[in-house]
Amino acid sequence: MRFLQWFCARELLEEIEGDLIESFELNAEERSIFYARFRFALEVIYLLRPSVIKKLNNYNNTTIMIKNYGKIAFRNYRKNVNYAFINVLSMSIGLACCIVSYLNY
Repeated sequence: MRFLQWFCARELLEEIEGDLIESFELNAEERSIFYARFRFALEVIYLLRPSVIKKLNNYNNTTIMIKNYGKIAFRNYRKNVNYAFINVLSMSIGLACCIVSYLNY
């Protein structure tokens, strides 16, 4: 139940809990408590769908940071065109040398 309360959206939680408890009680009466617990766990796992999972308020800052770094790099390259050309040219020559030495080894 704690896992269900953790990941389920609040507006759906009461209805889902009620259905699961009702199903658990029916399975416990008809079969055994072990089967009812097993079936309960399976039904909770089946509920792991994007429509049921609650939205988390925290977002990933990494993508925002990488986008910002890209903007800064582009602005610096645009401001210093000659320096950027030398950097790109030297990196491409170094990469080509590494690939050629790897292929010959």
